[in-house]
Amino acid sequence: MKSLVSIVVSAVLITVGLVSRPSEKATPPVQVVTTELILGGSSKARATNWTFTGNMHASTPAVCVRTGASYGSVTSAKTATKKFLQAISIPPRGTTFLRYRVRIQSGSGQASAPDKLIVKVNVTVVNTLTTDNLQATYTEHTHDLSALAGTRATIEFTWTFDNSLSSNFCIDDVTAINSR
Repeated sequence: MKSLVSIVVSAVLITVGLVSRPSEKATPPVQVVTTELILGGSSKARATNWTFTGNMHASTPAVCVRTGASYGSVTSAKTATKKFLQAISIPPRGTTFLRYRVRIQSGSGQASAPDKLIVKVNVTVVNTLTTDNLQATYTEHTHDLSALAGTRATIEFTWTFDNSLSSNFCIDDVTAINSR
């Protein structure tokens, strides 16, 4: 009788889920692997992995630095186009996101056209920021690059300036992270 009660109690506990069945095996957690694809993303202006045109520079004062010791900054008070770019290989698996932070410190005069920061992936414009929307603090921007899996992509930041007041576009924390 005692073993019958034991069997009934065991059956009830298994049914309720308080005791695991011996045949159930725990599945290990899925491990996510992340890879940074941008080289020199937190010290843009000093990195040899970026190609520059125009007067791109880094600064170490805390005036415009968001993280780290330096940032990329483009300033102009005359008509100019400046850019920096880097080619990356996007893995064939997983998801890849481009992230960067931008701060626009000053702007063009009211009578002039706004200065612009145009962000491209290959030849596709993914973002346009202007001095019409000054940003007192850094703002993060994110773009999904997963559609480009298994290809080589060029990340390009292009600034266009008119000839009015000086504008300063600061960019920091550029990353392209693949997760799989």
